[in-house]
Amino acid sequence: MTNDKLGTKDVIWDLSHLYNGSDDKRITDDTVEVIEEAKSIEAQYAGKVKDLSPEELLELVKKIEYLSAKFAKISSFAQLDFSTDCTNPQKSAFLQKVRENGAALQRHLVFLN
Repeated sequence: MTNDKLGTKDVIWDLSHLYNGSDDKRITDDTVEVIEEAKSIEAQYAGKVKDLSPEELLELVKKIEYLSAKFAKISSFAQLDFSTDCTNPQKSAFLQKVRENGAALQRHLVFLN
């Protein structure tokens, strides 16, 4: 369905408070940061969660919360950007790349489930 049919031709979302575009270097930097931190969390905590002190568990929860918020920003941008033009192959490819990065992130944190 086109913006003309929806009556939203003049609606333009400003996503710059998230990122300046799918080629924004901050997306790459943030993605690398969350995946590397997830790897670090996996190395530090996998198989050890049941033995954590309350303070250590709180530290882990804060780390997971930070990763979740950081990746939610990336994911939200990708989804919103795609929804502005669902027929654009570059936007579709970017969204798919972000989804794949999300799967990679979760693979390192699966031990928490």
